[in-house]
Amino acid sequence: MAERKPTIEHPLYRAFLFGHFMLLVATFLVFSSFLPIEDENAPKPPEPTRPGVSFDLTARYGLGLQAFYRQLGYGENDANVAAVRDDLLLNLEKTTQTPYDHLAFAVVTAEMKGPEAAVTYLEALATADWSEAAGQNLATLRDLYRAPDTGNDHEGRQRLEQDLGLYGRLATTRHLQDAEGAENSRHSQVRQEVVGTAMALGGWISVLFVLFVIAIPISVYTAWRFHTQRNRWGQANLNEKLPKQRAAFLEAMSAFMWLFLFFAILSTWLPMVFQWLAFALPVTWLVLRGVDLDHIIFGVGLHKGRGLLREIGAGLVGYLAGVPVLLLGIMLTLLLMNLTQDEASHPIVELFANGGSWQKLNLILMACVMAPIFEEIIFRGIFYHYLRGTAAAAGAALITGFFFAILHPQGLAAVPMLAAIGFVLAMIREWRGSLVASMTAHAFNNLIPISLLLAIY
Repeated sequence: MAERKPTIEHPLYRAFLFGHFMLLVATFLVFSSFLPIEDENAPKPPEPTRPGVSFDLTARYGLGLQAFYRQLGYGENDANVAAVRDDLLLNLEKTTQTPYDHLAFAVVTAEMKGPEAAVTYLEALATADWSEAAGQNLATLRDLYRAPDTGNDHEGRQRLEQDLGLYGRLATTRHLQDAEGAENSRHSQVRQEVVGTAMALGGWISVLFVLFVIAIPISVYTAWRFHTQRNRWGQANLNEKLPKQRAAFLEAMSAFMWLFLFFAILSTWLPMVFQWLAFALPVTWLVLRGVDLDHIIFGVGLHKGRGLLREIGAGLVGYLAGVPVLLLGIMLTLLLMNLTQDEASHPIVELFANGGSWQKLNLILMACVMAPIFEEIIFRGIFYHYLRGTAAAAGAALITGFFFAILHPQGLAAVPMLAAIGFVLAMIREWRGSLVASMTAHAFNNLIPISLLLAIY
């Protein structure tokens, strides 16, 4: 049997590999604004008609809050209620981007301030670049609020309900709220739907608050153990036992970037399953380069650590311990969003909100199963193991967190938040040595926004 060739470990070679990796990352960032390359002959996607998720969540919260004030007996002209309402509408208007965001905002304005305010807003809109369908919906909505009882445009009202969804139903049933008869409750039912989603949002926020309260003592205790060096650091112990040859791990990262760039360019034509090969094949590269199997298993972290259940629990505890770092990242992201006016939302959010049941299931599997497995193998497995051979834990965690952040399709504003997530996950890997814990924490992190989308949509 032929003896495997050892990997090259010369410092100049490792420097070349890291420079090559950086060049590939820079190439991806330069071309990312042009990706994916669209097929000119492919049919154009339909115009998005539903409001964006950020707008939708804020609007539902505002309408639910208004209903809550009504139940408490506050009138529409109460000074405090009016101040809260005006402030919410002002912030909501800042999130309007598409024509259908503007139409939905007009509906929310009508619900909060009356149809006259909605008509004033609609008449002041600049609609020169709007599509014909959006213009027709604008005309229908304006006529509804001007004279709801005289309009006979049943087709226009049906189109408005179909395109604007919940907001379309609020608009077309508003004139029935004071009417008598069988249809008297239809508008109330639509408003109850809004209140229900607002309550779900409030419940979700309450759960997050409880998790935050639980996280405080865990964070303090973890910081104390870190300061007193009382923790047993799994990765540090493994590094003392593993071979020093790590250049092949950086080669695997370069191979990953080549595949990542290639599949990003061809994402229009390739199914998603092929794009995940960019994450799956680098481990194969380690085998082909002659890295010992035990070194791959323990270097990448593909082992059960001190037991699967124990590692899963450690992943959840480690995530809660990292909450202060996560909050710092979120605050910096919010600051950048305010300064740059950029969104930090992942494209999966819009796909989930507007998708069917089958698409939602696929997105849940992708966010909570596939992404935690493959991204942890790449960033907290292969890349972190290489960096950990030459850098301290915190430095290696910061570097992996940074690259983890910039390779996500969420823009510059999201980098602090994603880098904070990557840092916490890397420190969990350092603590446990196994990827099971960081995969669990990653899945839990992705489950938090997914649970909100499930509750609302």
